[in-house]
Amino acid sequence: MTRRRASVALFTFISIFLAVSAYAADWNETHIYNPRWPPHAKFHNAQTMLMGTLLAGMTLFFTWRRRGDPETNLIAAAMAAAAYWVALCLGITFPGTAFLDPEFDDSSRYALGLPGNLFVAIVSLLVIALAAWLGFTHRASAGGVSQRTGTS
Repeated sequence: MTRRRASVALFTFISIFLAVSAYAADWNETHIYNPRWPPHAKFHNAQTMLMGTLLAGMTLFFTWRRRGDPETNLIAAAMAAAAYWVALCLGITFPGTAFLDPEFDDSSRYALGLPGNLFVAIVSLLVIALAAWLGFTHRASAGGVSQRTGTS
């Protein structure tokens, strides 16, 4: 598999993963069906899930786009792919936030000592960084000219 194809495959995978994982993680008793959450908190949860879907769609759009500057498309795909996960990582910096609600904070929701959602965000950002690196190194090895005008 060429670097270009690997980059496109990783961006496509991470887009699908984002679109599905946001709902898989939040469409349950810990979030949208949590009786302790007020309606406005649930509204923001719904907004976050939808934002994940929209960013996934944007990532796919720029990954597979055949028009425009390939390098700009690659940068746009990487930014759209990373935005949700960067926001997840930085959300903890706001007052009164926690990665887990107290009633769901147990060892089964941790991976390598990190809250599961933070762990998934870090792994996703590493996949996005790899996809971008593969796209940029493909462009450099091809002398900046790609066979197709998509992201890589």
